[in-house]
Parts: sequence; C-alpha cells; structure tokens
Amino acid sequence: MAFVWNEELATGIEKVDNQHKEIFKQLNLLLDAMDKGKGEQEVGEVMAFLERFITTHFSEEENYMVEHSYEGFHTQRAEHSQFIHDFYRLKKELLQCGTTLHLVVKTEQTLGNWLMNHIKVEDKKMALALRKK
Repeated sequence: MAFVWNEELATGIEKVDNQHKEIFKQLNLLLDAMDKGKGEQEVGEVMAFLERFITTHFSEEENYMVEHSYEGFHTQRAEHSQFIHDFYRLKKELLQCGTTLHLVVKTEQTLGNWLMNHIKVEDKKMALALRKK
C-alpha cells in the first residue's frame, strides 16, 4: 500500500507540509524496496535517509512549537519519541532478519499508519493553534 499525501493532511504550514510529503515519498521508497526484495544496500540507503530526515523534521517541528509556545508541545514530543523508538526497533529487526514480508507489513502499519494518524490529529491541531496566535 502506498501512502499518499493529500490536502486532508495539509497543516497550512508550507515547510511542515513539504517535509511530510518527503517523508511519505521516502517511506514509500522503503516499502517498495523491501517488498521487491531489493538488496540490503538499497534498503539501507533509503532507511538511512528516512532516519536522518525524520530526526531533522521532528526537531524543526518541535522548535517551531517552542518558538510559538504551543501548549501541546509535550504531547507532540512524546509521540515523536515513540515514533523514533519504533523506527529504530524496525531498523534493528531489518538488520537482524533482512527484508521479510512480515517486516514489510509491520513497517507499513507501524510507520505509515502512525504518520497518517499523527498528521491528521496532532499536527493539524498544532497548526490550527499556531495560526490562531
């Protein structure tokens, strides 16, 4: 299943929306590479890029929240931390077991579904509150 960014996910903060689009693109590349049994190097490269990008994105998003005194900051930060923890758990499993169908499905459910739900609920709530300020 490909994860597609659409206007329903728009926060109205251009930089955040563009980063979300890139995360979806990279997640889809990762899932595609894993699903097609691509080599360890290709899967590893996409995983490494996604890892760097997510870390940067969450950091920038959290800085934006602090800068604007967003009261939901701690909730957002906790969710970001959980996502990063889950990402590293999946990365470890990938390194230990390789690309299995089980891991593809697990990655799709854990990362993709989390991103969709997080953006629809928490990021949109944050954007609305910050626009009101």
